[in-house]
Amino acid sequence: MSQQISIVPDLPAVDAYSGARSLVWFRDRVTSAAVTPSTVRYRVDCLSNKQNVINWTSVTPASSTTIEVPGTLNGIIDEENDYETRQLLVEIDAGLSTQTVKAATWKVQNNRIYEPMTNFNEALQVEPYYPITAEEIAAVVTPVIYSYPPGDVRRYGFTAVAGVYTVAIPTDISTLQIALDLLFVRPAYGEIIELKFDSAHQPSTSVLIQHGDYAHFRITSVDAEVTLSSSWTPDSYFMRGVNCRMPQWGILLDCNGEDTGGSGSVGSGALCVEEGSTINFYGTGKGVKNAGGTSSNLFVYRNGEVTADRPVFTGAGQHNVWVTHLSRAYLERGDFRGAGDANVYVSRASTLYANGSDFSDSGAEGLLVRRSYVVVEPFGGTNTVFDNNGGTHAIAAEQNSTVCANARLPDVVVISNAAVHGISSTEQSIVNFRQNTFGAVTNDCMRATDGGVIYAEDVVIPSSVVVGGRGIYCDSAEVWAKTIDIQGVGGVGIYAENGGRVYAVDAVVTGSGGAADVQVADGGEIVITDGTVGTYGNTPNIRFGQNGTIVNAYLPETATGTFTLDGGNPSTIIDSTAGAVTGTLGNGLYAGFMKTIRMSNSSNSSTVSVTNHILANPTVYTFNSTTDLLILVWMGTRWVTVYSNGV
Repeated sequence: MSQQISIVPDLPAVDAYSGARSLVWFRDRVTSAAVTPSTVRYRVDCLSNKQNVINWTSVTPASSTTIEVPGTLNGIIDEENDYETRQLLVEIDAGLSTQTVKAATWKVQNNRIYEPMTNFNEALQVEPYYPITAEEIAAVVTPVIYSYPPGDVRRYGFTAVAGVYTVAIPTDISTLQIALDLLFVRPAYGEIIELKFDSAHQPSTSVLIQHGDYAHFRITSVDAEVTLSSSWTPDSYFMRGVNCRMPQWGILLDCNGEDTGGSGSVGSGALCVEEGSTINFYGTGKGVKNAGGTSSNLFVYRNGEVTADRPVFTGAGQHNVWVTHLSRAYLERGDFRGAGDANVYVSRASTLYANGSDFSDSGAEGLLVRRSYVVVEPFGGTNTVFDNNGGTHAIAAEQNSTVCANARLPDVVVISNAAVHGISSTEQSIVNFRQNTFGAVTNDCMRATDGGVIYAEDVVIPSSVVVGGRGIYCDSAEVWAKTIDIQGVGGVGIYAENGGRVYAVDAVVTGSGGAADVQVADGGEIVITDGTVGTYGNTPNIRFGQNGTIVNAYLPETATGTFTLDGGNPSTIIDSTAGAVTGTLGNGLYAGFMKTIRMSNSSNSSTVSVTNHILANPTVYTFNSTTDLLILVWMGTRWVTVYSNGV
């Protein structure tokens, strides 16, 4: 149900210390019918002074309600102001998909009349006094210095050391939520309120912060890790920020297998950064681990943003990191190992920078990207690692995504022990993969399908590792490969089918255990320039299917001395500089294969014996001049002369 809130203050302006009343209605956004929300709460703030007047207060849900601000709370905070603006913020269905917030304002007029000063004592400043509030009583927090207003950290006896007010949780204030709600007054510029978990403290309640600036808070701990209590309520996030600047995160939270959020679209992780919220990490090695059930460690949603250096997000039941809905995460040199599903999932026009990170030991993909942009290059001498990924791919780019996994030696991106495939690009996605090395891969190392594109340069698949499938597989897609070394893979070295195209420059493809080093089928095309393809004896290890094409698979071979011509190389040049050439040509590569033989130097008369020629077996041709030329075509069982000149 889509709901809307209507707020109508009684008056647009009231005198100071006069009560203010507002009528509030809740309606269906489409039908305008009255609705009753699940929850209703409100707060009142002074916008002129940026102070909270009434903290979040719940009211009984109904289709309408009246909210009254008593005169004692509707006064002038700063007597220098002619008027001050109050804001009423009403929220319904907090934490649900129907959550809605609406604000209304009114002016408080300063009508106090000042009498002329009659003696010196009237000029003396009288220290203000702020009585204890209901919120302080509920929080079991007693003020120490009543001259500071409620919400000011100094009111409770805390003093800054090097610009930091340290509040112990739970020794000073019982929970993180209460501390964040109670200490709402921002300290002086450059000062921080540090909320520090006591040693061995195990939090047992969730924290929700929204619609405000909490960046002056820093969450830390005495111990290296903070462990959730075993009494944790299942399917509850640890901290969720909505439309706010969140506190600095300076702890490593161990969820201890507790379910911290489920797999829905809101609050789906232990740490949730949602609806335009931002969070910065304080220190390295901080983060969340071991979120249980189907929850993630970090969930960034709807324009959320996270910035951290060397964060730790490991061992989640679902994803270690989930970034979605136009969100951004800058997580350089992160530890993202051991998720039950994909280690890191980026989707829906989101962005991730995770250079120099470890994506190993996942239940599914090491990195899954859909409709998004990701950079996972090495960083400052730290490699990016994908090892022992249990899903279909170590890196999977889907649905018009871009993944940059380029490296500069000696740094590399390492892909090894992939349970199925190494890299996949599909559905108009692009993967850039430069100066990197593969380890063991159960099936294909690089796989482009359904319009995907892979740009690979200076990539080595050594014979020393076990690759069960193909080095490059291309189906209805494109692979651009430069200086690629594919040795001894279990399947075909390079395979293109169904219109897939592979363009390879300086490619070495040898020792493949499949049907061929290079294979095309069903309209596939492979273009190899300045490359070397392995051979079985004198027959190039190339196989063709229906309408398959291999272009420029070899540079012309040069025949000297006693020489066996390659029946799979389209061109042989006879060089008789050092003496006569005696050549022998065996069977052709496939029916329709065309072979050209010519001389580059005619110092000595030379011969080529063509076995299985249609005229005779063999038919001997003599070459005496650089203008001599012989063109043959293999008909499947016999060579036929198409053209000859001077032979």
